[in-house]
Amino acid sequence: MIQNELIQLLSKETEKELTYAIKAAPFYSIMLDTTQDISKIDQMCEIYRYCSIEYDDNGKPKALQINESFLGFHKVEGQSGAALSEQILQIIKQRGLSISRCRGQGYDGASNMKGIYKGVQKKIIDVEPSAVYVHCAAHNLNLVINDAVKDVTEMAQFYDIVQRVYVFFGLSIKRWDILSSLISESGTHKGVTIKNLNPTRWAGRYDAVFALKVRFFQNLTVNKFSIKMLQPKAVDLAKAADLLKVCMDEMCRLRNQFEDVKKEATDIAQKWSIRPEFEKRDFVP
Repeated sequence: MIQNELIQLLSKETEKELTYAIKAAPFYSIMLDTTQDISKIDQMCEIYRYCSIEYDDNGKPKALQINESFLGFHKVEGQSGAALSEQILQIIKQRGLSISRCRGQGYDGASNMKGIYKGVQKKIIDVEPSAVYVHCAAHNLNLVINDAVKDVTEMAQFYDIVQRVYVFFGLSIKRWDILSSLISESGTHKGVTIKNLNPTRWAGRYDAVFALKVRFFQNLTVNKFSIKMLQPKAVDLAKAADLLKVCMDEMCRLRNQFEDVKKEATDIAQKWSIRPEFEKRDFVP
């Protein structure tokens, strides 16, 4: 009981300090998302993005610090744009913040959030026209990539195999123990294990494939994908555009070096004693 009380006191004090910092900033943006907890209750996270000025010993500004502060979860009272926006405005008011200083909204691309007529962003803009809506860049890229590959049969089959490998080992304690005993815990990727395939986030698919690749062929290296690079708090729209261009350039490079990628896949297959077979197709230029 005492430790719970101490944790609650520390939480309240931290929350108070963060709220004070947000109030001290001239403007702020809100970033919100919802997800179900283990009890199937929809929870909305409350995050504020704002800038603070660092001063030197002489009291002169020396740096601009970008901050993102998480202040809590809230049970979602309704899923409509009107219900969510009303709850958001009420939360902001309870914090003692003025909606007139809100200059940005960051949500995913769900219709109840981004809708131009009845979405949350429209309801907030009706109250504060300067609160510009920005679709989360990382989430946007996830959607683009998923849409680009969802109709490719070979990709669907590949990820089905990745998921079945996890299910085969993950649903059996005995098989998982055998796999764990065979996995080398030395080297750069210590502690990496095969993972469940994330159905919505492409970065999660990267983690699953990377773990499988490391565990069955540990000497290969894998390039980091741009999605995780879009998530740091210091990333602005210009930086996001640059990162997306780098991603596109890398994909073009891989396409132009297809034979090299094919050879690497062949080497991996041979390492696993798998007969490499590639379907031949006629392409019309």
